[in-house]
Amino acid sequence: MTEVNGDKRVSLMTRQAASVTILFTSPIILVFAYLGEFEQGLGVWACAGIVVHLVRVHWDMKKNRWFWMAIMLAILLQIPFVVFVPWSDRYMSMVSLLPFGILDYFIVDRCLEQADKLTKR
Repeated sequence: MTEVNGDKRVSLMTRQAASVTILFTSPIILVFAYLGEFEQGLGVWACAGIVVHLVRVHWDMKKNRWFWMAIMLAILLQIPFVVFVPWSDRYMSMVSLLPFGILDYFIVDRCLEQADKLTKR
């Protein structure tokens, strides 16, 4: 993590951080593959990776209850994304799903930023 103009931002996700995120979230794919929903498992895996990455970015807030409430809210906000996106349809390529992933990233990030603002009151 680096400080840029007083604002927390990650300048570059390191290979180690990406490897740890993939390692900790990969059992999700295995569970969904076992259940016969591999495509939906990929969506859940992507959402879980976003949450794990942003938790790592905002880990300095871990002792605050608003941090954990914001994580729970962010996870709840991802449920419609995972349930209603037609993951098994072949006309939906990963490139066409990229805007939804970016939107998901910013929703989770804003939840955690709001928790940070609540702690500073």
